[in-house]
Amino acid sequence: MENVTGRLPIHLETQLRDLKENTEAETLEQNGIFPFPHPAPECFHGIAGEFVALVAPHTEAHPMALLIQFLTVFGSICGRSAFYQIESNRHHSNLFTVLVGQTGAARKGTSMGRVLDAFKGIDWDWEKNILSGLSSGEGLLYAVRDSQTKNGVVLDYGIEDKRALVYEGEFAGVLRAQGRDGNNLSVYIRNLWDSGDIRSLTKNSPLKATNAHVSMIGHITPNELKNTLTETESANGYVNRFLWCSVRRAQLLPFGGNLDSTDFFTLRQKLSNLVFIARGASRLFLSESAKNLWAKEYRRLELGRTGYLAQVTQRASPQTIRLAIIYALLDGSDIIDLPHLRAALAVWDYCEQSLRFIFRAATGDDFADKLLSALQQNAGGMTKSQIQHYFNRNKSAEKINAALSLLNEQGLADVSTERADGAKKDTQIWVAAFPQSADEEPDSG
Repeated sequence: MENVTGRLPIHLETQLRDLKENTEAETLEQNGIFPFPHPAPECFHGIAGEFVALVAPHTEAHPMALLIQFLTVFGSICGRSAFYQIESNRHHSNLFTVLVGQTGAARKGTSMGRVLDAFKGIDWDWEKNILSGLSSGEGLLYAVRDSQTKNGVVLDYGIEDKRALVYEGEFAGVLRAQGRDGNNLSVYIRNLWDSGDIRSLTKNSPLKATNAHVSMIGHITPNELKNTLTETESANGYVNRFLWCSVRRAQLLPFGGNLDSTDFFTLRQKLSNLVFIARGASRLFLSESAKNLWAKEYRRLELGRTGYLAQVTQRASPQTIRLAIIYALLDGSDIIDLPHLRAALAVWDYCEQSLRFIFRAATGDDFADKLLSALQQNAGGMTKSQIQHYFNRNKSAEKINAALSLLNEQGLADVSTERADGAKKDTQIWVAAFPQSADEEPDSG
């Protein structure tokens, strides 16, 4: 991805640098395959960056927790008028986002509170549509249902405002509920991301919803995610409809931050005006410069992964487009321009690196993952002969070459050559592309 960096407020720039340095210091001491992700400055474009810069000095929440929930909430309030069309599919500004971090220590709930403070009073009708307690598809359908009539008589006036934000502070409960036999919550969630249309298949309850604009924010710990997420959900497209964002505590503030609701006054005025503009938007297009960048990035987004990581990131392109729509609307623009697309790509890259960090084994090839771990343990790199020795010489050259090729294609391993004095040919040295990563913080309960 092109890296054209805008200037961030100095305190946010400093906090991001400190977060990165702290993570890198931890990686020297602890073993892992992938590092904790670090956000690029492009993520903090426009008023979303202004919000993070305002709040960051006064909270222990991670900047990306603040940012991605801010984007999700704004996209929810804007509704379904703005869209970008990919072939016959319309993509709107509704996102499904899950923060993944340790209980308490990651300050996930704190971050959501700050975001809701920023939007308080901008749209009271929308605020009434913040939902929680998902346990069944029917319950979700009822919250955005259409009206029902029979023989010209209105049986149910339904829900006129189809904007809804589902906020689940314990997202593991949603995953457990939809794993029960006969529960159709997973199907409804997938359909709401795709089209906004869902329908009950129960004969005695013919409810339906059309053009519903449902957004979701969930919070979960890494262990809960790995323990409750089923292989079916990973394979059937459920997981890749969500943006998974690794977060942790950003700083220690023993006396809390010095920020109250009145500090959001100017920000709320801007947001109120932008929501009004966005509610009148329609189809968005890419600018010429954004088209050029999209053409460069599209292949990487679509084909840059294999195995398990490919399954859980299969909707990288439409997820990026949805993020770009929101960044454009936050600028009051009906064109997705270069800064909007750069910002969206940066957020997507953070979420992809989050998935690598959370699940570790990202190639989908068991031997390639073991080989990557071996390279991680040998910071100076390994020759093919050393790799053979590491695996007790019971792996064929073909298998090793295939695994190295896979790691290289996914950007997980690099190769260089050197020639010893007197040698007749070069020797390949393979090294892991990522430093050793910090293990997850212990769950504080």
